[in-house]
Amino acid sequence: MYEWRQMSPDRMAMFESDLCKVLGLLNTKIVAWCVLPNHWHALIQTNVLKETIKELGKLHGRISFRWNREDSSRGRTCWHRCSDRRIRSDAHRFAAQNYIHHNPVKHGYAERWEDWPFSSAMTILKKWDVMWWRRSGRNILFWRWAQDGMTEQDRQTS
Repeated sequence: MYEWRQMSPDRMAMFESDLCKVLGLLNTKIVAWCVLPNHWHALIQTNVLKETIKELGKLHGRISFRWNREDSSRGRTCWHRCSDRRIRSDAHRFAAQNYIHHNPVKHGYAERWEDWPFSSAMTILKKWDVMWWRRSGRNILFWRWAQDGMTEQDRQTS
């Protein structure tokens, strides 16, 4: 992983942009993302998982090469792996989205999801009809499916 003390907001913004571009080029639906100083998360829907992982590896390599050149630190690895998990249900999807958006709060980078600029949290909050449920100091977000126009069949296959 990249050492967080050297990760500037400019670099996080650049990586966020590059990440979304790479995923967009693969015709991947980006459900949620968050870039932190030392790691990132993305929840995506894709039919080309192997190609997606390969392209993410290339992105990691390009970023490592660029930042190592800028910092005169050849050989250092930035963003060195990714893993995948299949989403099993709507509840699992909501939990994954909440986990991703809560990550900056969990790690002490922000007090609220809306305060962290390097994630999809604000996009989601503006796009969806949402309800907040506060429990034990954690923000949990629920989407109202009817508001996004998805049918029951759409939800089963997403």
